[in-house]
Amino acid sequence: MNYRHIFNILGIITLVWATMLLGLVFIWKFIVPISYPSESYTMQFLIGIFKVGASGTLALIWLYLWNKLVQIYFWKTLKAGT
Repeated sequence: MNYRHIFNILGIITLVWATMLLGLVFIWKFIVPISYPSESYTMQFLIGIFKVGASGTLALIWLYLWNKLVQIYFWKTLKAGT
């Protein structure tokens, strides 16, 4: 049995989980605390929209990087013929 593929998959999974946790910490530490000292509902709504948009953008970037990593592994494995 070829364990190289298993270690490669485990490396991808570990990297994806680590980057997900780092992204969540970044969102929790920097995006969630964003506030604007205003009683206006419009300003609170806009800040909320910004928070959701910024967090969603980070999540989409994370998904894109994960997809690219898996595609690189797939094509590299396919070219190797194993």
